[in-house]
Amino acid sequence: MEGIESKLSTVKILRIGDVKDISSQISQSYTINTLKEQLLNSINKKCNKFLDEKLSIYNIGREEITTTSKQIDNSELLSLSQVYNIQKEWLDRIKGSDEIEYQIVLNSTIIAGTCVGFTGNEAVKDMVFDYVIIDEAAKATTPELLISIIKAKKTILVGDHNQLPPFINNDKYTDLDAETMKNLKRGLFCSLYDILPDTHKQILSTQYRMHPNIGKLISNVFYDGKISNGSSEEEKCHNLDMYKGYSIVWLDTSKCKKDLKIKLKVDHIKIT
Repeated sequence: MEGIESKLSTVKILRIGDVKDISSQISQSYTINTLKEQLLNSINKKCNKFLDEKLSIYNIGREEITTTSKQIDNSELLSLSQVYNIQKEWLDRIKGSDEIEYQIVLNSTIIAGTCVGFTGNEAVKDMVFDYVIIDEAAKATTPELLISIIKAKKTILVGDHNQLPPFINNDKYTDLDAETMKNLKRGLFCSLYDILPDTHKQILSTQYRMHPNIGKLISNVFYDGKISNGSSEEEKCHNLDMYKGYSIVWLDTSKCKKDLKIKLKVDHIKIT
């Protein structure tokens, strides 16, 4: 969600999942606990504002109406005292209610989470969504994808089966035959890509992330030269004097000692 929240300021966004797996920036604004607290605070403020406006007519504060409610003769003040007690009791009740979480989910325009994370939220796991968009779908295992797909009227899978495949731990599937294991490693995304008609697929044909030389290399090796470059060499210039004029540098570390390899790796990270 990082990077899109500022562009969707008017959209009701909810991020579900384990809080420890969510960035602090997102957690402070979009988790169900945060939204629940914001909603309860908003309700509380509106209730208090209504009561304060009514009590100001009699020059009485909320503290006074709670301590003198038994001695109030004025029927309207007595009603306000009862309203205050009802509001307080209602707020205390909904704080521990699952229903308010369910309502937050129902009123959200976008619900973000991981494929597996959806199963951990009681308010979400039995819902059906108009659209489910799954990013990095080619890296997801078949069970992970199915968890989300079965919740959708329509599904949009975003991924690239020419990149990293699903991770399958061979040790956990020793009883499976070779063909089944092959299909597991291949993944559902790749299978769907092969069997669906062209009307159900859209390929992004322009890349903007890499230097054109790197983009051309990737395009020729993995995509039959079908990926074009959307950025110029000047836009992707690294400005490193020691590698000036080079967009790709191969470093041979085969004869380096282990500690030097670590240093080279760190330097590479700094460069990138």
